[in-house]
Amino acid sequence: MWTLHNLQFVLFSLIHVFGYEGRGARISCSYGQGYEDYEKYLCKDNCGDSDILILTSQTNGTKYFIFDEQTTRVFTTTIADLRFADAGKYWCGVSRSGKDIYTEVKLEIQPDSCCDNVTKVQGVEEGSVSIICPYESKYQNNLKYMCRGNQRSTCLQQALITSNTRHNGRVTLNDDKKSNTFTVTVLNLTLEDSGSYLCGVQRETGLDDFSAAELEIKEWCCVKSKNIKGTLGRPVTLQCSYPHEHRNNRKFICKGERRSSCEAVTMDQDRFTLHNISSSFFSVTITKLEAGDAGTYWCRSQPEWAVGDYTQFHLAVDKSSTVALCCLSGAAKLIRVSGREGRDVNVSCLYQQGYESYEKYLCKNDCSEDSHVLIRSTDVKKDRYFTHDDKEKHVFVVTISGLTSTDAGTYWCGLTRTGYDSYSAQVNLEVQKAWCCVKTTYTSSTVGHTITLSCPHPPQHRHNRKFLCKGDDRNSCIDVVTSGSRFTLQEDVSSSSFSVMITKLEEGDAGTYWCGSDSQWSVGNYTKIELSVDKRLRGAPLDKPKLHAKRFRDKYGL
Repeated sequence: MWTLHNLQFVLFSLIHVFGYEGRGARISCSYGQGYEDYEKYLCKDNCGDSDILILTSQTNGTKYFIFDEQTTRVFTTTIADLRFADAGKYWCGVSRSGKDIYTEVKLEIQPDSCCDNVTKVQGVEEGSVSIICPYESKYQNNLKYMCRGNQRSTCLQQALITSNTRHNGRVTLNDDKKSNTFTVTVLNLTLEDSGSYLCGVQRETGLDDFSAAELEIKEWCCVKSKNIKGTLGRPVTLQCSYPHEHRNNRKFICKGERRSSCEAVTMDQDRFTLHNISSSFFSVTITKLEAGDAGTYWCRSQPEWAVGDYTQFHLAVDKSSTVALCCLSGAAKLIRVSGREGRDVNVSCLYQQGYESYEKYLCKNDCSEDSHVLIRSTDVKKDRYFTHDDKEKHVFVVTISGLTSTDAGTYWCGLTRTGYDSYSAQVNLEVQKAWCCVKTTYTSSTVGHTITLSCPHPPQHRHNRKFLCKGDDRNSCIDVVTSGSRFTLQEDVSSSSFSVMITKLEEGDAGTYWCGSDSQWSVGNYTKIELSVDKRLRGAPLDKPKLHAKRFRDKYGL
C-alpha cells in the first residue's frame, strides 16, 4: 500500500476541527487560484488506497458529503454521525500533475452529553432559584449562556439567556468577574422547570466549556391534605386546623386546582356555612351537595399562604342520578364544527346564568357511560383535550388538539346537576383531510441547462401577483423570483398561466417549489413542483478510489 510517507507532496498549514459524538463536523480547505476545476478529495491517516474517503467526482453518500465552492476557492467535506473512531488525522488533497497539494487536518471528538459532575439545586414552586456557574479567569470577557438539557452541541442555539441579553422573561443572568462566576436566576418557578441545565462559556477556538446542574422543583404544598367523599344532595363538612396565634384572623376557603388561582367561596350562599369550632380549627359545611361541588378546596387563616397555615381537601361527589342522552337530546341545540387533520379545533358550549359553579363536560356518542366523557371543567388538560370555562360569558370551551379522522362524529355539551344532567348542545364534528395540493408536477434537468416551470391559475386571477417560492413546506417557502436572479417570470394571459425560466441550472436548485396566484393559498390556486437536477461532472471523473490512487502513484513515477 502506498502512503503519504512514500510520496512527494506540497503541505500547507494544519487545521484543527472539533465535533461532538453523534453530530456532524465540517472540514473546510482552501486552495489557490487556478485550481478551481481540479479534483479535490479527503483522505485519512496515510492516504493509502483504502484511506480515500470521498472525491469531488463522486456522489455524496450517507457518511461523507463534499462540496466545492469555486467562487471562494474552498471545498468543504462534512462527516456525519461522528463516532470516536472518526477522530484522528485527515488530509485535504488537490490532485494535479506532479505533486498534489495537501492540507493536514486534526479532528477531535467529544461526547455530546454533559457532564460527569452535576451540581444539585432545589427550589420551591412559585419561588425563585439561582444557579451559580464557575469559569476560568481567562474567559472573563467571553460570552456566557445557559440552556436546558445536557446536549452541548445545541446548547448555544437553544440558550434560555446569554450574557448579551442578561434578562429574558423569568430568567436573569449576572456575571461577577471578580469571583469568576455567573449566576442565572429563575423567578416564579413551576414544576415544569425541573430538569437538567448546562452553563456554557464560548471559546474563540475549539469547543465551548460547560458545567452541569440538575434542578429539582418541589411542589408548594400543604402540611395536611385530606380526601373527602360526599353524596349528591347530602351535606358534607370540611374541618380546617390553624395555629393558635391565628385565632383572631379571618378564616376563609377557596376552590381550584391550584392555590394561586383558586376562587374564594362566598359564605353568604345558602349552601356554604363557616363555623369557628375552637381556637385551633374551623369548619365549612356544604349542604345539598351538587356534582359541581367536587374538586380541590383550600382553607386557611392568613393571606400569605405560609406552609402549615392551611389545609388542602380533595372532595369527590358520588353522583347517583344520571340518565342516558337518548331521552334528553330533543331540546339540545345543534352545532356544526369542522377542522382539518393535524390542527386544533374549539367546541364552544353555552350555558345559562346561575350554572357558573356547576361542573361542565364534553362527551361523545350517547354519553350513557362515564367512559364517554372526554373531559370535565374540573380538568384543565386531559390527553389531547383542554378546557376553559368563561363564567362571565357563560361559555365552556373545549379544545381538541391534533385532530385525526377518528375524531369525527357526534359530541354533547353536558352540565352536571341534581336530578337529570342538562345537555345544552349536540355537536357534529367534521374532520377534513390534511391541506394538500391540487396538482403536483415532477420535472428534471441537468446542471448548466435552462428549464421552464409552467404554472396554471384561475382566469379571475389574471391581475393577481404571481409567485414562485422554494421550500419543503408552503408556509415557510422563500420567494425565488427576485430582480437580477436566474429566475424569470413570464405570464401568458391567453392560457391563464405563467411560467418561470431558470437559467444556468445549479445542483442546489433541486427541491420543492410552489407557484401560485393566491396569497391565501386556497386549494386549487397553486401548483407544487418537484425539481430534480442531474449532476454533470467537470473533467474526467474517476469511478473508484483505487483508480485515483493509481493515478496518484503514476504522477510520482512510483
